[in-house]
Amino acid sequence: MTESVWKRFQVKGGQLRLGHRATIEDVAAHAGVGVGTVSRVLNRRQHVSQPMRERVEAAIAELDYRPSQLARSLSKGSSDTVSVVAPHITRPSVVARIDSCLAELNRVGVVASLFGVFNRTQFDQVVDALSDRHSTRALVVVSIPVTGAQVSALQCANVSLIGLDVKVTTSDSVFIDNVLGGAMVGSHLIAQGYRRIGFVGDVDSGNFKFTSSHARLRGLKSALQKGGLRLEPENVKFCEHGTSSAKECAMGLLMSNRAPDAIFASSDTGALGVLSAATELGLRVPDDLGVVGFDDLEMAEVVGLSSVSQPLSLSGAIVAERLIKRLTRQDAHPIHTLLDLHLVKRASSSKACHLANVLQPAN
Repeated sequence: MTESVWKRFQVKGGQLRLGHRATIEDVAAHAGVGVGTVSRVLNRRQHVSQPMRERVEAAIAELDYRPSQLARSLSKGSSDTVSVVAPHITRPSVVARIDSCLAELNRVGVVASLFGVFNRTQFDQVVDALSDRHSTRALVVVSIPVTGAQVSALQCANVSLIGLDVKVTTSDSVFIDNVLGGAMVGSHLIAQGYRRIGFVGDVDSGNFKFTSSHARLRGLKSALQKGGLRLEPENVKFCEHGTSSAKECAMGLLMSNRAPDAIFASSDTGALGVLSAATELGLRVPDDLGVVGFDDLEMAEVVGLSSVSQPLSLSGAIVAERLIKRLTRQDAHPIHTLLDLHLVKRASSSKACHLANVLQPAN
């Protein structure tokens, strides 16, 4: 991702100092006029006297004011809004993506409307409403697959569509290879000597048609097959997203006759539940049980959890950059960005690692 370099100034007591990009309000104060007058000068409007115009232009030059091309472009359209639709907006991985996306949009003066949806019906209703002409200029969809009919409706309404953590064939998308992520985990666990692997994934309770958990499971199965192992059906569990639900699933796996000696959870949140179950059952991690999560959230490092790291914040920033280019019509063809993954190996699955930061049963 490229980042524009701006010369920033701050007006304070009539003096300029490096550190802040001049705003239209700064120009107005410096010239001793109203913001509306500055706007009329910038947009070459009439009804501004020549002396006043010259004074404003001098202030613009002195402050090195650079009006946002995006904001000017939007102001000429029917709507100056962009929209972000996301499920489960309090989950850490979703927060990281949205926060960086909104921060980058805010940097260039764009304020987005955020729609949090809890099921597929709500999502369809929001997309349908935003497909009406003049409702929004652009739509960022987080993680939720978009139907062909929805893509067509948005195109007809001249709404730019960008997928974040989901691939949209005919639109800009930023996503990861979940199958590859699962395969990384399988290969790692085999290399560590684990042979009976289990999996704890998320139930799609909102019927969003999420694919990530199942894709990560496919990758795990593929790696185990290449290693001459088989993922037993009874060692695969799906539950509601959350630590307590994952703990309950893991307890069921670990108390069975052929309990797994390692569990891959499709999220770090689920992996914490697995670690909690191991603690309650008196299992030593990683000697008795290896545990790997996905996302590499901050908490993963705190508890020594191995996890597949994906660039959550970077993905949101890239989407914002793509959105800005779409709105200013700098690109004509869809661009699909596949982000890199890597497995961060920590004590929860690496037997040679020091175990001090891993949850352990009390003595």
